[in-house]
Amino acid sequence: MIAVSMTEFRKHYKEYLERSETERVILTNKGKTYELLPKKRITDEMYFSNPGVIRALRESEEDVKAGRVTRYTVEELRQRMGL
Repeated sequence: MIAVSMTEFRKHYKEYLERSETERVILTNKGKTYELLPKKRITDEMYFSNPGVIRALRESEEDVKAGRVTRYTVEELRQRMGL
């Protein structure tokens, strides 16, 4: 993993884009942190190539359409999660 400022990233963006193919590249800017993820890593490794995830998303969409949802405020979610 490597962490670089946005200024450094702008100066050498091609290098960091290439590095993101094989390692995590973290960008920092004004106290905020971002991760550079190539499209291949997002789709192939994380979510959309996983049949179980696709199935769960489709089931969730059906639940919403059928009204099988429970709404929570942010505070209620924090309480339920023990945060």
